Amino acid sequence: MEYLTEKSFLVIVNNIKRGTVCDTHVMRALLVPPDQLKMYDISGRELSSVVGPLTVGKDLYLRCEVRGGKPAPTLSWFVNERLKEETVSPVGRNALVSKLEIRSLSRDHLNSTYKCQASNTKLVLPIERTVRLEMNLKPVSVTILDKPAVLVSNHETPLTCQVKGSRPRAEITWLKDNARFEKGEVSLDQQLILNYII
Repeated sequence: MEYLTEKSFLVIVNNIKRGTVCDTHVMRALLVPPDQLKMYDISGRELSSVVGPLTVGKDLYLRCEVRGGKPAPTLSWFVNERLKEETVSPVGRNALVSKLEIRSLSRDHLNSTYKCQASNTKLVLPIERTVRLEMNLKPVSVTILDKPAVLVSNHETPLTCQVKGSRPRAEITWLKDNARFEKGEVSLDQQLILNYII
């Protein structure tokens, strides 16, 4: 899609012999919005809605590439909808690239959003691409609740293992004399996992 914009200029010339002369000039410019915006991860894989999963301590690298547009568009990054300053580099005659780097990811980065936006005019809405960060997280705590002080022979004894903060859901394994104990049931409540064994 192309847009034609016009600007008018009034030129006034004062001439002693001829008097004041006024002339109007109209300048027209062809405006072409950017037509292609793509986002890639560090491996060069094109992203659509999710990047990752990554782990705590790793770095996040994103590359945004826009093609088309007259005049050349500007690229902007938004992290959780907040503008972030990054450099933009031309690639070839008709493309621009901007890179975003987030060092040493923490648990707080889980589900963060990263948006790249391209625009060259206020006449048309910018084009943009947004991805959400998925992460693999280790449990922050593993606890056996209500440990019995005494185990009685031939009586059922329920044990509960509580795991918090894992993503995806933690796999709980019970061992008895270093052998896997198969009985029990697992329930999931958001980030809380309870495992009952009898």
